[in-house]
Amino acid sequence: MQTVSALLTWSHNRYLFDKSNALEEYLWYATQTIENGWSLSSLEYYVGTKTYQRQALGEKAANYQTQLPKPQSNLATDTLKNPYVFDFIEQRDGIIEWEIKQELISNIARTILNEPITKRTC
Repeated sequence: MQTVSALLTWSHNRYLFDKSNALEEYLWYATQTIENGWSLSSLEYYVGTKTYQRQALGEKAANYQTQLPKPQSNLATDTLKNPYVFDFIEQRDGIIEWEIKQELISNIARTILNEPITKRTC
């Protein structure tokens, strides 16, 4: 069986070696890249938005692992993951809910699909 790093392109490996802070983080991103067929630009996006910290390390307030059988508990836990990144909305003092809503509406498809969105000001 090949190692995870052997299944990635040189560019993917080099990027992950530079950006990963720990072996676990490298392996998580490498595995996700292989399983999901991420291009280098997709990998850069997911690393940049700290997907590992949000999905693999993030605390979930649930007892699904102890109360449900294995397949259902994993599915329930995965549904609690927050795949949305709202970094396209300018963080500034005085921003009002209406402005945030307008940005979300104008980017709703990309937000739902978790695709990169060009950041712009409200």
